[in-house]
Amino acid sequence: MEIDLYPISEREKGASLSAKRRQASSRIQQNLNARNARRYFIQLLNANFTESDIHWTGTYDDAHLPDSIEQADHDLELFLRRVRSQSRKRGLPAPRFIAVTEWREEGDGLPAVRVHHHVVLSCGLSRDELERLWYRGKDKERLGITNADRLQFDRESLERLANYLTKYTNRKRRWRQSRGLEKPQRPRPNDGKYTRRQLERLVTSGAVFDSEFWRRKYQGWEINDITPIQNDVTKEWSIYLKLRRTVPRRKSAVFAKLRKS
Repeated sequence: MEIDLYPISEREKGASLSAKRRQASSRIQQNLNARNARRYFIQLLNANFTESDIHWTGTYDDAHLPDSIEQADHDLELFLRRVRSQSRKRGLPAPRFIAVTEWREEGDGLPAVRVHHHVVLSCGLSRDELERLWYRGKDKERLGITNADRLQFDRESLERLANYLTKYTNRKRRWRQSRGLEKPQRPRPNDGKYTRRQLERLVTSGAVFDSEFWRRKYQGWEINDITPIQNDVTKEWSIYLKLRRTVPRRKSAVFAKLRKS
């Protein structure tokens, strides 16, 4: 869960729900600027993938370099079609994925980065099966090194992977995703809980970094990160919180069923 705490005026407090949602999105964008797209990507991964899913990478060796980025796109699309086809033959659910193609052309004193693909994938195929699907042509020659690993959930969840896929701002990327991915939930803004003065006092006193304070506020959650942010223009303080459940939701549901039985 991610929480943005920021001050609003009395006029904003009396606005309609739709206006409040627009205002919330605007404030988040204003406070985080370029980081907002990365935040959404992390949220999208957290909303749709679990420890049983896979991070697959596909690279090219010298003999199979694509002639263009369009050729690389086609190679990735063929790989995803094979995943869908094999899943269908096995009677498995349709795969869900987020795919990133990344590369950099030589220039501005920077070396070229060979085009390669990352796919976060939810399907019933094994890692070995997925790695065998990275080929081109009827002879099924492998295009380069390919690797499929289980997603490793730790305290940072999928954030490390998401940061890795987005951290090189001087590289080019193309994104694609499967249909039907669950969008991160955006609950109704809850205004009136903190005034501008209260937020400023939390930050300037250092109390904002008291994890026990936030644990009491949001019971059942543990703080991952606390980031105070000051607006460059208004000098107002906002606070960005990242939290994780102390007991994952899926385990709670299982325990509840056991208790009922």
